[in-house]
Amino acid sequence: TQAGQASSTPTLAFICSIPSGYSFTSPTGGSSGGGGSTPTVNYALQFDGSQNYVSTPISAFTSSGDDVTFTAWMKSSDHYQNSASIIGSDEGAQYSIEILGFYSTGNNPTGIFGSGSGEGWQVVGTSDVLDNQWHFVVATHTSSEDTIYVDGVQQSQVSANSLSGNATGVFNIGTSLGYGWYFNGLLSDISIWNRAITSQEVATAYSSGISSLSTNGLLAHYDFHDGSGSTLSDISGHGNNGTLHGSPTPTWVTR
Repeated sequence: TQAGQASSTPTLAFICSIPSGYSFTSPTGGSSGGGGSTPTVNYALQFDGSQNYVSTPISAFTSSGDDVTFTAWMKSSDHYQNSASIIGSDEGAQYSIEILGFYSTGNNPTGIFGSGSGEGWQVVGTSDVLDNQWHFVVATHTSSEDTIYVDGVQQSQVSANSLSGNATGVFNIGTSLGYGWYFNGLLSDISIWNRAITSQEVATAYSSGISSLSTNGLLAHYDFHDGSGSTLSDISGHGNNGTLHGSPTPTWVTR
């Protein structure tokens, strides 16, 4: 396929190894950040599924009615990670919880949003994303509904209520520390919001990248441009930089 032209099989055409230093041309014609069937940057972090993760300074949501969106590019083939968090709060079930990951649902992405001592509302995607290909997964919560999206398309939606609880922890990438749910695989280009982005925004983010959206409600955007070191930089302007943890820490890799 020539640069800037769509392939007749777009889910396969751009799933490939991109050597370090080369730009990426998306199905929509943008370079180095176009979205489509791969993340918008050339770097990712490899998580081991056992004890490494990235902490953020973003407080878990505690006030009633908090809206939230998690977005992430992920790649994994570990069908045995029965419960694993891509993004999650570091408190246990006695607090309000917000998680994007997998939870006793086979290979389908799951959003879990709860209040008090319960696990609240679960919204489960309909497709297997543990197929060793890059996927863009999104979970949103409002006071009335929870929604899961995969690769720009809404897959499931369930009724929900306002969140409540007394969580005092922060959000982490690659785990929910309160549960010990560690992710095994690659993560890249992650964002956290205090509003539910719309289905149109999800589609736009998939095709053109998070940076193409309005920053209203954006708490952090980790585009993984660092490529090395122990810091995961937030490019939203809020300074919510992440810190790599573990022995070893998550490994920087070129996609």
